[in-house]
Parts: sequence; C-alpha cells; structure tokens
Amino acid sequence: MTECVSKLVPCFNDLNTTTTPVKECCDSIKEAVEKELTCLCTIYTSPGLLAQFNVTTEKALGLSRRCNVTTDLSACTAKGAPSPKASLPPPAPAGNTKKDAGAGNKLAGYGVTTVILSLISSIFF
Repeated sequence: MTECVSKLVPCFNDLNTTTTPVKECCDSIKEAVEKELTCLCTIYTSPGLLAQFNVTTEKALGLSRRCNVTTDLSACTAKGAPSPKASLPPPAPAGNTKKDAGAGNKLAGYGVTTVILSLISSIFF
C-alpha cells in the first residue's frame, strides 16, 4: 500500500484546482487504477482517513475524472478491496484490568496505521 500511496504524491497540488492535473499526476492515477486498484479502493473508501487531510472522496474522485480516468467505486467491491475498518484494530474496553493476549497485535496494527497515515500526509501536504 505504501508504494501505491507514494506514487500519488505528484497529485497533491492538483487536489484543490479545477484544471487538468499535471501529466505526472494523471499517469500515476492511471497506473494505480490499472495495477493497484485495491490500494486506491482502500483510500477512496476511507472517508475518515481522507478527512484527516481535508480531502473528500468526491475531491479525490474528481481529480481522477479531470485526468479522464474512470474510477468507479463499485469496482472496489468487485475487486474485493478490504474494508477500511478491517485494517484498524478494535479499541480496548475501558477499565479492563485483565492481561490482553492480543495487545501486541493491536500495537502492531497501530504502527501500520501510523505508517499509512504518514505516507498519505506526504501526498496531501
């Protein structure tokens, strides 16, 4: 996923415009749709993730449309993209004093999430 996200960095400056994005951005989107649709689907179907960077799903899809790249979100379910919630570990119950055998797994999940958010932030900032 990190490679897919890093390839979209050239699109950052075009997110808040209404003009045709630069060729490098459009080429990156086309390649991601052709070769890494699952990664794009994860980004597009995670509005909370996009919102952290002041980007909406509509704005992200609009960028694709301005590049003349059709990105139909129904293709995401057809490709079996993972649910964005599936990648996040569940929150720990409040006041639980028992040792949690899965604590290491939860911690690792947070680390992966942090890496993904950091990479996406490099796209949008």
